[in-house]
Amino acid sequence: MPNFQIGDVFVGIGNGLIAWYRPDGTFVQNLDSTTGSLEMTGMAFDSAGNLYATAFQAQRVAKFDTQGNFLELFGSDYNADPESIIFNEAGEAFVGQADGTRHIKKFDAAGNFIRDFVVATQDRGSDWIDLGPNQCTIFYTSEGTKILQYDVCADMQLADINVPAANTLYALRQLPNGEFLVANTTNLLRLDASGNLLQTYDTPNPADENFFFAMNLDPDGTSFWTAGYSTFNVYKFDIASGNILTQFKANGFSSIAGLAIFGERMPPPPQGCPVVNIQSCCQVVIERKTQLVPPARVGTAAEEKMVEAAIEKVCPEKVVICGVVRKTIRYVDAHGNNQTREDDVPFQCVIDREDANEDDTFHVVGADILCTVFAEEANFNADRSLAFKWVEKEIVKVCIRKGPPPADML
Repeated sequence: MPNFQIGDVFVGIGNGLIAWYRPDGTFVQNLDSTTGSLEMTGMAFDSAGNLYATAFQAQRVAKFDTQGNFLELFGSDYNADPESIIFNEAGEAFVGQADGTRHIKKFDAAGNFIRDFVVATQDRGSDWIDLGPNQCTIFYTSEGTKILQYDVCADMQLADINVPAANTLYALRQLPNGEFLVANTTNLLRLDASGNLLQTYDTPNPADENFFFAMNLDPDGTSFWTAGYSTFNVYKFDIASGNILTQFKANGFSSIAGLAIFGERMPPPPQGCPVVNIQSCCQVVIERKTQLVPPARVGTAAEEKMVEAAIEKVCPEKVVICGVVRKTIRYVDAHGNNQTREDDVPFQCVIDREDANEDDTFHVVGADILCTVFAEEANFNADRSLAFKWVEKEIVKVCIRKGPPPADML
């Protein structure tokens, strides 16, 4: 059986049916909601790609899998005329209702009722809804001349957005830049965030102007889809230019009262438990005696140190580290001359990693002197004016993580 593909177009054609088309208008099949609803209105997809469609007159929401098979009726107690549905990133659903209480209903991912939001309305109910990127603001139309707003996080009505160019507003979408696209009965409008008109869209078919009702964004982010309610003409518009990119005629029964585009506004899939890539470390004590030839005047010797480390071998449950402490000792000899001695102190250590398998990739994230136990002059002459050795003891720490090093470490 065919599967939903990005850009596929789903058209509510009435009698409880949704027609499934490829983006070029190729018909795939009809999806039967089992509701017989005269109008199939707003639709949305969950994070798994399942399609949810509002069955307006049947007071139901139908759920289909990604092959178009009917699964179940979702939610309950619609009161009345569910017209649009959206999902938040948590997988919860919001359903707008045109009549009855006109409340926006909220359900969990399994369809269990959570609560109603009592929202302000204009000439109808909470007909067409859209969720803002903050996951709190629901924008909706009420068959009037405004875009209304409700904060479902704060449970608070927000200020209306007046649309001076409006006739009667229906389906809407907020664009990523804060602008709006909205179906406006005789045409479609692009508005700024304050409701001012930026652009008008229309079709060459005068009959379409009787009723633009449904509207959805294409996943490409640069175009949108709409349809003539009674003409069954389906159009894809370029947002910037207003050009019609694609059009086809759907075979329907009563009207095109809803659309959905696969890939539009799909919430991200639920995240599983993160794989913890822990940082593991080893510590090793090193001791070294460095001969000072010629001897140093007492109190003049000092050193600089640098630790270098690398992965020598990855074994089952073990990571073998090799490294070197590079030392530079500077001092003044008996004749007042500056002297420099360099010395390398090698070391090894082993780190236990249960997730290590032979030849896995690990990288060193840090290597340094954790603690200097002592570092001093030693082996003095009789009057303790000269030192013939430099002795030291320190603890070196090396830390690793699994996987290749990030780009900024290369």
